[in-house]
Amino acid sequence: MAGCLVAFSLFPEARQLIDEVPSVYVLGKNELLTFMPGIDNSEQSILNSMRLTRGIPTLVYSLPVTFCERGDADVPITYLTSLACVVSYMLRSTLGIEELRLRLGMMLLGVGSFDDLSRICGQADLEYLAKIEQDAPFFGVHVETRRFSCLHTTRFDVLNFNKQELVALVGKHEKLVLKAITLLIDREDFSKAAFVSSLIREEITWEIVLSHATEFVDAGYIELVDNALTATHSDCTLENSSKKAAKRMVDALSNTKGLMNGKDAGKTLENLTSFNGFLKQTAYITLLKLLLQKPLPALKEDLELSPLEKKVALHKRAIDLAVQGNFKYALQLLLLEQQHEKSSSITSSIQTVDVELLYALLGVYQKDFDARSSKALSFLQEGEAGGLKGSVGLLKCVRHLFEKSSSVGDLYDTEQLISQAERQGNRMIQVPALLIGALLSLRSRAYPKAQLQARRAMLLSREWDSIYVTQVGKILEDIAGFFLGVIPTEKSLEAITHPSLKAVCRTIHKALFKSVKGHSPVWLDEVEYGVPENAMWLMRALLSDESEFQQCLEQEMPEEWLHYLRSNEGKRDVTKWRAFRQVTGDSRTENSVVKSSRVEKKQNAHPGVYIALLGRFSLSVQGEEIAGRKIAYRSAKALLVYLALAHNHMSFRSQIAQQIWPEADQAHWQERLYQATRVIRKEVQEIKKGCEPLEASRIERTLGFNPQQVTVDIDIFTRLAKSVASSNSDEDIVHLAKQAEELYQGDLYLPEDECFRFADPIRTALRDQYIETMVTASAAALRITHYTLAVHFAELAYLVDDMREDTLMALIQALRKCGRAQDAQQYYDLYVQKYVTKRRKMPSKQLRMIAGAEKGKESIETSGGEITKLGFYDAM
Repeated sequence: MAGCLVAFSLFPEARQLIDEVPSVYVLGKNELLTFMPGIDNSEQSILNSMRLTRGIPTLVYSLPVTFCERGDADVPITYLTSLACVVSYMLRSTLGIEELRLRLGMMLLGVGSFDDLSRICGQADLEYLAKIEQDAPFFGVHVETRRFSCLHTTRFDVLNFNKQELVALVGKHEKLVLKAITLLIDREDFSKAAFVSSLIREEITWEIVLSHATEFVDAGYIELVDNALTATHSDCTLENSSKKAAKRMVDALSNTKGLMNGKDAGKTLENLTSFNGFLKQTAYITLLKLLLQKPLPALKEDLELSPLEKKVALHKRAIDLAVQGNFKYALQLLLLEQQHEKSSSITSSIQTVDVELLYALLGVYQKDFDARSSKALSFLQEGEAGGLKGSVGLLKCVRHLFEKSSSVGDLYDTEQLISQAERQGNRMIQVPALLIGALLSLRSRAYPKAQLQARRAMLLSREWDSIYVTQVGKILEDIAGFFLGVIPTEKSLEAITHPSLKAVCRTIHKALFKSVKGHSPVWLDEVEYGVPENAMWLMRALLSDESEFQQCLEQEMPEEWLHYLRSNEGKRDVTKWRAFRQVTGDSRTENSVVKSSRVEKKQNAHPGVYIALLGRFSLSVQGEEIAGRKIAYRSAKALLVYLALAHNHMSFRSQIAQQIWPEADQAHWQERLYQATRVIRKEVQEIKKGCEPLEASRIERTLGFNPQQVTVDIDIFTRLAKSVASSNSDEDIVHLAKQAEELYQGDLYLPEDECFRFADPIRTALRDQYIETMVTASAAALRITHYTLAVHFAELAYLVDDMREDTLMALIQALRKCGRAQDAQQYYDLYVQKYVTKRRKMPSKQLRMIAGAEKGKESIETSGGEITKLGFYDAM
């Protein structure tokens, strides 16, 4: 009998109409999914397509072929439009009430478990969920794992296309929506919670919004909180004091017309130590605005800060360091504590701006921001926190300084920022913007204007007690004055006491004199050690101008400064100028290490095999580093580390096996040892034929490094540290310490395997050796009046271990010699607050005498109370 093929397309909910019809074959949606025709069949292309479409034909055909092949970051609008249509179809009115509630719940949550669905929709029917898994791949239901993940999860904003439809739908399911908002808040997903709350009547969400006001404000929804505060509702249980605090917070962040009045500012600072968690959180958010107005006193240490409060406190600590010109340590602090978050927030975006600003102030120039930074800047610039937008403007103006082809528009943007900051009372934006304006005016040869801007910056910042800001202004005023006929004198150089600025000021003065007279005065002839990283932004800015002065400045700059600037152009990481030195010993004199050391290029530093373990592991042959993945297998890396740590870099084979392969029997560890040595030899000899890095003795059953071919950085560092300890020449100590600093890039690298725990004492000993070397070098630099270098060495030791009194004493002495008594006092106060007060123990008499040297007594008033000879703290 002849037959015919007929195809029907029906809604899944009409499936029961044809299930009973004989000789009919029914296909579900999951069996009709498709791939995009025209793309290559590579795994990556298919994954890109399925990740965004899950094979839904409407979505598949809305994506360009090139998108699937390249995975571009920007999703095309055609896809978003199609996705919005699919969303609308997923919540169609023909669905049954129970299935519609489940779908709506998943749509509002985006991703979650069946338990989450039960929490907002009541007990979830597995039969319905299995049906959704078959018929609606959009929801990504997986009954076996009891989870779901909707297709719009990563693009939740697509629901804005369907907002009108959603508002009409959720009006019938308000209890479900309120439970969804509560669940999203518990997940700390305040962006989604704010959107979902906008779908229902405002009055029923006011209490939820106000009880989490700080979190919603941090997520950028200031207007939502403001509306809830403005509305009057008898059911709102928030206390009056909390309402006022929330109002202060909202007004501070959204206000773009003036500064906070003294009463509000005082109440905010008072609430920072409140026992009321809500008052405390609102005060910390409000602090973001106060920090733009002026530097504030140090916050009391609080071990019970919430993550949001910690981010604001970290922001303040970074500002405090930056105002004093300690950009490097501020950046280290931020990078150490920074946590990358998936969703944007005001506090995390402010931290991103801080990091980008500090990179720029360390002379790091990157033409374009990376994706994460761009997202954070857009969030602040386009968001509702108008009072904080000056931070983004300042970052953009700083970058104008480093661009070779500056325009009139750059100066106009800077002057706009200056006037805007003045209107808002944001001195912390206005002062650096004035210094930027002075540099741009110098570039356009408007010397009187540059001088006025520099003087105004110094005038506005005089209450800050910031040597750095004042002296940057003085340097710019001197440069402008030179071109107006005022020649700088030796006294003008002596007025600059900040170590980094003094170094660059001397170089700038040399270039100024050379650009006119062809030579510089004798009082400028002094050799500088190291790179003044905290002032390299100024050097990069001055080098960006094309002039005779710029050419002279480039000629006068030490090679290591230029190398630092070149190395940090187009990168995000601060690259130190590392000169790899080869140290050769001489038994006749202790000073032979210094005399025989020479700076060479990296590829020529170590002619054989070089193993580095200080800071990170690396294996280099003839200066060419072998990729870690090449020696990561067959325990080759573990063998190299073990031999590098072994006495004389040699060990019995049985001891090696017992340490690296303790579970293996003799036959197995012998095979593994052979494979590991084979990998090492193969990778080394691919670069240098005939090079034998290992020596094995069958008679003694030992294995070790070939001393003629292999150099280990630990040996060089230890030799340098011993030479520093034994040398009688301060000049030699300083030179040796600089080499030790370049070698010691961090603590000893050890694999995470338990078998390397034996080397922990070695790591500690090397760390102590480094600290002692830096402390000794700091004292030597002080004796030869290299105060800048003394501070540098002492700070390096302090960064490694701030609990040791010898590092603190060295740092305080060096800072006082540099004229930075206030910084010295702050370090001492921090030591008292952080360690001594907690331990209820007095610092040593020597430390108390050094810390109180300026007052001429052993007792000194600190934030932790007065430290007296009796050994008692008032604060206890």
